[in-house]
Amino acid sequence: MIIDISKQELALLYTKAKEKYNNCINNEDNAFLEEEVPVPFNTIELKEFDIKIVFSQEDTETYVLEIAIGLWDRSNQFIGKYVFIEDDRGNAVDDSLVFF
Repeated sequence: MIIDISKQELALLYTKAKEKYNNCINNEDNAFLEEEVPVPFNTIELKEFDIKIVFSQEDTETYVLEIAIGLWDRSNQFIGKYVFIEDDRGNAVDDSLVFF
């Protein structure tokens, strides 16, 4: 199987992941996160990290994309990672937010 993707399509995936990150941190159900993070959310710099294509051995016809955004503080320390996962049709599947 060959998957062809342009730089523009990659940029759109990162843009979508950044929007989902902002939705995540601004969700009322996640208000507790601000107390657990060592820096204010509005000071965190988002950097494009990587995109992985993941296939399942049980279903080789479909895949998911794991779009990762690195989280950095003002002193350029890597403090966490946000991963947005979508299926091969562009539907949101899951996401995760981890601070170190």
